[in-house]
Amino acid sequence: MSANTLSSEFRQAIAAAAASRLMEAGYEAMAAAQAVARRLDGALFPDLEIADPAQAVDDIRIAVEAHAPRAEPRTPLAIARYHYDSCLAHVDDAGHEPEHAAEVLMRALLESVG
Repeated sequence: MSANTLSSEFRQAIAAAAASRLMEAGYEAMAAAQAVARRLDGALFPDLEIADPAQAVDDIRIAVEAHAPRAEPRTPLAIARYHYDSCLAHVDDAGHEPEHAAEVLMRALLESVG
């Protein structure tokens, strides 16, 4: 499965959720975004040239977290928020500590894209 087969909303939700969990573990926002951008590398934005991937991850996290669940349910941001909430519920239900939760999320994306 390639990164192109996963929706951009799903990939962005995983990145936002991973950054959120790193922040919960004590990372500053930009340090969390940099760690996620580095780890996910080309899997996050496979078809785009992004000048500052860490800033993009932080911007995505902020936008997704600010989006009210169920508001405008058919927009890309609403879809990303749905996946974000699902990702966080998954790692929370599994009882992962925040830093490990971020790693689980990022590894899931990387394994999905092979």
